Amino acid sequence: MQPGESDLLSILVTALVPFAVVLILTPKFASLLRGRNRLAKDVHKNDGRMVPSPAGPLLVCALVLGEVIAFVFYGSIIPLVMIGVILIA
Repeated sequence: MQPGESDLLSILVTALVPFAVVLILTPKFASLLRGRNRLAKDVHKNDGRMVPSPAGPLLVCALVLGEVIAFVFYGSIIPLVMIGVILIA
């Protein structure tokens, strides 16, 4: 069975909204972390520069947002279970 147009739209929205959130909010989140002096040494560079850390909370929020959107479109409880597993881990 091939997905219909409505399935394709819901899949695109479910994938693109979290991507856009990360793309738009990462610079703002990084400047917030810099302002709070939440910096760590970049171990992949030899010059000892400091980078904002941690970026994980923003990524987890975008992932949870994608799962909530999937729940809205598909009405299945599976995305909510996945959110629970992600938050527990």
